[in-house]
Amino acid sequence: MTTVLAIEDDPAILRGLTDNLRFEGYQTASASNGEDALTLALSGAPDLILLDVMMPRMSGWDVCRALREKGIEVPVIATYRVNPLFAVTASPFLRAYWIRAWHDKIVGLTTSQAVLQWSPVLSAGFGTAAAFDLGPVQLSPGVAIELATKPGPNATTRFLFEPGVCVGTRF
Repeated sequence: MTTVLAIEDDPAILRGLTDNLRFEGYQTASASNGEDALTLALSGAPDLILLDVMMPRMSGWDVCRALREKGIEVPVIATYRVNPLFAVTASPFLRAYWIRAWHDKIVGLTTSQAVLQWSPVLSAGFGTAAAFDLGPVQLSPGVAIELATKPGPNATTRFLFEPGVCVGTRF
């Protein structure tokens, strides 16, 4: 089972994170300050860390730096709440997925025809998003930059810039 270490000094946010992760089937561990987070990460070997940047006793940056110095290369998603209405999240990523896209297919000697086909894609990049709380509605614009390629010889690598927005509500 995948273990997620949630690190957040706000008890309400930490409870919400761990409850939602458990509901989705993840095993969770949690810490409310940087020192406890480092101890848990070193002893529990989590598969993913959700890390608040601004924490008491040891900042999220210091926790991340200490983990890397000890050779622990677990993926980390860092969050930073600027004020009660605004938060920022950033994370590097590596992914493989399938997309349905138009491909040129040669028909005869000179004509081509566009064909809709499923294609595998490999990509790596960095994504960031902000979250604005507007009462019961949350608006979250974000952007990802990535290098993407199809597997195989002579496959071209493309630089992608992917802006997006998500609108959510509490219920």
